[in-house]
Amino acid sequence: MPTLMTVLLCILGASAVGALLWLRRSPGKAETAPQAQAEATPRVRTAIQSFSANAGQAEAEAETAADASPVLPTALQSFVLLRTDTADTPTPQTLLELADALPEPHSMFLQVTRELDDIDEITAAVKNEPALAADVLRTVNSAAFGLTTPISSVHHAIAYLGVSYVKGLIAQSALARTLPASTPGSDQETAMHRLWKSSQIASASAFLLARNLGVENPSVVSTQALLANLGDINLVSLRPELAHLYAPKVSLLERVQGQQAELGANSAMLAGLLVERWGLPGTIKGTLDLSLLPLTVPPDEHPLHGGDLAAATVVYLAGRIGDAAVFGGLQDIVELPLDGDRPVELHYLPEYLEAAALQRLHASLQDNATRRGLNRILAAARS
Repeated sequence: MPTLMTVLLCILGASAVGALLWLRRSPGKAETAPQAQAEATPRVRTAIQSFSANAGQAEAEAETAADASPVLPTALQSFVLLRTDTADTPTPQTLLELADALPEPHSMFLQVTRELDDIDEITAAVKNEPALAADVLRTVNSAAFGLTTPISSVHHAIAYLGVSYVKGLIAQSALARTLPASTPGSDQETAMHRLWKSSQIASASAFLLARNLGVENPSVVSTQALLANLGDINLVSLRPELAHLYAPKVSLLERVQGQQAELGANSAMLAGLLVERWGLPGTIKGTLDLSLLPLTVPPDEHPLHGGDLAAATVVYLAGRIGDAAVFGGLQDIVELPLDGDRPVELHYLPEYLEAAALQRLHASLQDNATRRGLNRILAAARS
């Protein structure tokens, strides 16, 4: 019995000691939790402060980037485009000598660049020139267009190719009759062929783009694009040693740099002078005089505004499409780099599209009908 009582007393004593120990630990834990929370709070606050600081810095950097102008390509930083559209700039003697060496073009060339826009009138004019009619039929039935049934009617061929494209064929044939003959198989002949192809593609592309983008007088815009290479064509015909400037992969900037280094002038200056001498409409002369400006200056430095600037922008873009097809092998219009990493000749194009209210261009090029139409025009470069 005493032994049992001793055991019970030991158990009760151990329980009492355990209870005392538990009561002493509980306040300790209660004190520790607030301390841990107090220590954690500064860490959370610091993280929030850090996030806010980073966000503010990122926002400031974004504002700075938005305010900064696009970096001018190195190739354009030291380039100065020669111009004759300002009153205090005399016409270089070299241009006068080149213009004097060129005879007035065939009457058909003057007609097609002035008012020949109706399909029936063009059909009648082509039928009066057997060689020209043969060129039109040969072009439309070439492998580039992939027709399953050949076209034998000149009127049908013109309707299929489009008035603007056929006007390019007529202009080429008519002007070629008055230019000095080039040596068959020479670099000069090859350069002339490329330039005419580029002009035809530019003319047809300009008409389609001007019509789809709501630019006034698409036919006039098409004629302006057709003549954008007029100075180059006449220049190569008189100075065959410059044919290397029209080799594949030579950029527009490199071409103009070469012209100015050799002549102290460029093709746009020559084109403007020829148009004036030949009595073509003043709107064409104004466009050709300024045809290279989108290469070198932003739109706020361009003398044209409103609808005139829109037309000039389409003419310039169409010229680059023609060059990309003939000199760069472009086969699908959606592959033309209009944004991001684009060639130097298109550096200012986004700014021109915005200034001329032509931002719909990108959506238009994604339209299936427009894409097919432009790609059919590009296919002519391979015919």
